[in-house]
Amino acid sequence: MSITSAIICLGLVVSLVFSLNMYKKRTGEMTGMLAFYCYAFVLGIIFARFLHWYSSSTTYSSIGQALTDYSIGTFNGSGIIIGACLASVIIDIMGLCKKKGVLLDCAAPGLMLFMIFVRISAWGTGKCQGGKNIESSFLHFFPLTVKGTDTAGNVYYRFATFMISAICYIAAFFIIMSFYNKYGNKKVRKPASRYGNVWNMALTAYAAIEIVLDSTRIDSMHFTFRKILTLNRFSTFISIGQIVPIIILIAVFVHYVKCASNARGFGIKHIIAIVMFVVSVVLIGFLGEYKWQRIGSYMSYLYMVVGALVIAIDIRLMYAECLKRRDIA
Repeated sequence: MSITSAIICLGLVVSLVFSLNMYKKRTGEMTGMLAFYCYAFVLGIIFARFLHWYSSSTTYSSIGQALTDYSIGTFNGSGIIIGACLASVIIDIMGLCKKKGVLLDCAAPGLMLFMIFVRISAWGTGKCQGGKNIESSFLHFFPLTVKGTDTAGNVYYRFATFMISAICYIAAFFIIMSFYNKYGNKKVRKPASRYGNVWNMALTAYAAIEIVLDSTRIDSMHFTFRKILTLNRFSTFISIGQIVPIIILIAVFVHYVKCASNARGFGIKHIIAIVMFVVSVVLIGFLGEYKWQRIGSYMSYLYMVVGALVIAIDIRLMYAECLKRRDIA
């Protein structure tokens, strides 16, 4: 077993133990969480490999090899989230947990913990390098950049994508834990649900981090229609690691806008929130990712960071609209 695999496995164990402990304290039982992790692990691997095959099909002789032979190729992190979400649906249908929302809330901090280990596992590998050199010597320091040498022996510095990502997930873990302790059991106005909000915030944190940092990766896996339609002109500049996060952000935002407007009536707050969300998506997609791919300006990252932060705050404010008046903070 490689060091990378060992770190990821350690992260899975740490995440499981942490989530089990939280779930046992909350409900007094562990079966539902164990089942959730089992299904999430299997489905996460399947979808992570499928997405990697889709964007890097030349690595494998067939999709069958991608799903069965793990001695070659790698994984797409978005598959982990897809697998976890599907796992929650399965255990709910099977009746393996009393309240799916409670289980997911307890699993949310564990997800952030797991992502810390996943990102740390890439430190020291070529995958941790950003796609473009950072020329300014003022930025050549740990953990912002990683040092490398090209085939001609020239030293270069690139953005340390995965190490910065790990730091972001450490911060996200403490934020989600704080949210869990403060809002994990708060009453909300119908039709919003009392449970599952911590999980939604964890998904928001994941999406906000990945939609920005995926763009810096040297191995971004770009979405393209050609594998489906065999039409090269439909190839796009957006990676799968950004498409899944933007879908998550849209879904969570729409959920809370709908719940907030049904609970209190649709008003100016919701209009402003929708406008800010759309503007932020434009910042991320056009001024951010598109200009980065076409021009290579580092200002593009600033646009993406600002856009992601505004979206996260937007979602948080819409959730606050769903709370009982006395519980709004």
